[in-house]
Amino acid sequence: MFLRYVLFGLFISALSAMVALSYTYCYYALLFDFSKTLPFWKILSIFCFLGLLFAGIYYLVAEKSYRLILPLNIALAIGSLTSILWPITASIDEEFPEMFPSFAIPLHFIFPLFWLASFPTFNKRLHD
Repeated sequence: MFLRYVLFGLFISALSAMVALSYTYCYYALLFDFSKTLPFWKILSIFCFLGLLFAGIYYLVAEKSYRLILPLNIALAIGSLTSILWPITASIDEEFPEMFPSFAIPLHFIFPLFWLASFPTFNKRLHD
């Protein structure tokens, strides 16, 4: 049973990391290169960590009480909203640092978007 949660976390990690890396590559190529501040390996590792972390948390919550899944998803949404404070307040040593928030803020919503979008399908298959 736990393996299904881990596979779901890995699936979401791979999907969101692929989209985030594509977005980052296009942004670096077309607009501004922030690769010193936020290289590809950091983005990939952050999304893999988030996927496995939330799969583990979801496993614990689903095993304890199924009613706690809604607060978990709300906490994910609130956490992604509050996490945009870092790019807004960060002082980076790059050319055009005022453009860094416009690059980094969309990255904060990619993982919750894919988690919440694919969550009902996974949840339905798990509890049928």
